[in-house]
Amino acid sequence: ASRVVDAASAPAALRLTDVVEWAAQAAAPAGTSSGFRFVQLPVGPDAPEAYAERTERGGRTFLRAARDLGIAVVGSKSLGLTRARRRRAAPGATAAAHACPDDAAYRDAIADPGARKLHLARSVPGLTTALVGHKTPDHVAANLALTTLAPLAPAAFADALAHCPQPPVAWS
Repeated sequence: ASRVVDAASAPAALRLTDVVEWAAQAAAPAGTSSGFRFVQLPVGPDAPEAYAERTERGGRTFLRAARDLGIAVVGSKSLGLTRARRRRAAPGATAAAHACPDDAAYRDAIADPGARKLHLARSVPGLTTALVGHKTPDHVAANLALTTLAPLAPAAFADALAHCPQPPVAWS
């Protein structure tokens, strides 16, 4: 039997494991797979919830649950906060996050602050890809230059996050 979730009684945040179960239940009467293979959500230095908060069953992060379920995760908002989220951020946090990470070695390797944030976002363990928009040819050139660098290894990713305003408590 399929399960319909009433929006009025749904939790504020849905667990990926529940959504995958509901999709499978909805597809079961037809005898087919749900086809649920991708999910997109904000992921990056300014939106660490997917790798920082253990919201899934078994105390897993969203990205860990997605990996365990065979779901590819596409990160959006890779370069920053939305205007609404900036208004809710602690005073000064937005300015600090813009330069994140800002240790000397990382700054020497990638001079552009936006490119540093994108490189960090594309290095999130478990993230399939990080989406980014471009306003100018200079932005395209700066971001394409990142393709010459391998994503950060998990330990280097954790170290880079230590130079951000609110390092996550867990990312595995």
